[in-house]
Amino acid sequence: MKAYILHIDTALATATVGLSTNGTSVAFKINKEQKNHASFVHLAIEELLRDENILPTALKAIAVTEGPGSYTGIRVGMATAKGFCLALNKPLITINNLFLLAHAMAVVQPNENALYCPMIDARRMEVFTAVYNFRMNTELAPKAMIVDDKSFSDLLNRQQIVFAGDGSPKFKEIQKNHNALFIDEPDTRNSFVQLAHEKLIADNFSNLVDAIPFYAKEFYNV
Repeated sequence: MKAYILHIDTALATATVGLSTNGTSVAFKINKEQKNHASFVHLAIEELLRDENILPTALKAIAVTEGPGSYTGIRVGMATAKGFCLALNKPLITINNLFLLAHAMAVVQPNENALYCPMIDARRMEVFTAVYNFRMNTELAPKAMIVDDKSFSDLLNRQQIVFAGDGSPKFKEIQKNHNALFIDEPDTRNSFVQLAHEKLIADNFSNLVDAIPFYAKEFYNV
């Protein structure tokens, strides 16, 4: 039996809305106009369901990224996901954007001995960041950080760290440690599908009342 999941990610510059079933992507729609995420998301969901001939009641869960990222974008995604969950009586799955990006990084650049540091731009020399090992265990919890040439020095002096995300170029300009590896930002859609499917199987759902956006800092808003 097909277990459809609706995926919503409006936290970053590029928004995605997609459908998956049993851990396999069915279809995704993308919007690269960040200011239009709010108007994009509902129309995209309607078109996806219609194009794939899927009734909303056939969905098993709604998966949404919780941030960090754009203050407005995070709220749009979370509000949309919760609205569908309440209307359809479906469970909510939440996934941190930094964890999602790190997972995708490890897929395209696998190294059991490396660490993975996703960076989301937070303006000027600040980024939203975290550090995970290859098994996606947390080495540094998600946070907002102002980076300089000494950032992550202790870790970089011991092992390789893979950096990616739209906040990483500013760090690349000032970080010359030979253990710092910078890669292009990977597509996170497959990781979104995989992680959401794993949570669905494990009944690892978020409480609709307690689930809130992860802003990292309150005043980042675009």
